[in-house]
Amino acid sequence: MQITKEELQGFGVESPGEVALLLKKSLYGLKQAGRLWSKLLHSNLTENGYKQCTTDMCLYYKHQGQE
Repeated sequence: MQITKEELQGFGVESPGEVALLLKKSLYGLKQAGRLWSKLLHSNLTENGYKQCTTDMCLYYKHQGQE
């Protein structure tokens, strides 16, 4: 897969010619973007006490007070 991006203003490259930039985050529209968002959401929800439903993996719940 090849992804190209124009150079940002003020971001100088010392050697002219072909330059490869490494993305540190996902880009909207890429195949990996949805999976990375899901992993980020899952880690944040579980860190805040939410549990993932075993029958519907897209559902999270949190019990508060007496059960």
